[in-house]
Amino acid sequence: MPHLTPNPAVPTTTPWLSCISSLDQAIDQACQARQGFIELAALFRAIAELSTVHANAHDLAGIGSRMAEDWANLCDVEREELELCCKALQAPVRG
Repeated sequence: MPHLTPNPAVPTTTPWLSCISSLDQAIDQACQARQGFIELAALFRAIAELSTVHANAHDLAGIGSRMAEDWANLCDVEREELELCCKALQAPVRG
């Protein structure tokens, strides 16, 4: 995951640095959330595999696994969009 560094062609005012810092933190949080949802999905899959005796538990674990995977994908999409925004902010100013 790339961390942002100020571009010399872009003003380095305090609000600008604050914006970069906030975006950098948001990217980190999206990555951490994605990893947490991936681990949660794995947990639900394990529960589903172990709960073959109780059909309801198996079905609920399957639902939990799919939901966690969906949220992990959403976090990944958000992270990608934030990284594109950051790259755009760091692009050299063209005249």
